Amino acid sequence: MRNILVRLFRELPVLAEVGVYIRYHEDLILKPNFKKLKVHKELDENIAILKLFPGINQNIVRNTLTTPGLKALILETFGQAMRQR
Repeated sequence: MRNILVRLFRELPVLAEVGVYIRYHEDLILKPNFKKLKVHKELDENIAILKLFPGINQNIVRNTLTTPGLKALILETFGQAMRQR
């Protein structure tokens, strides 16, 4: 399980570096388009949110990642300690 998560995190760009100050990588952060608001009335139900925390059971992660029909997974993490370099 850890190897799967490490591979996922390595592929994601670092949007900010946190220390005493926060340094944002502005070129990687999408700017909002306030000109047009597009309301999506039909949403895909094959998207999941997984809250990661130290000590999470690997079966929870494995079962979430292998959910039949899963198209996207949103990872919610807490703090810099969850990100492996």
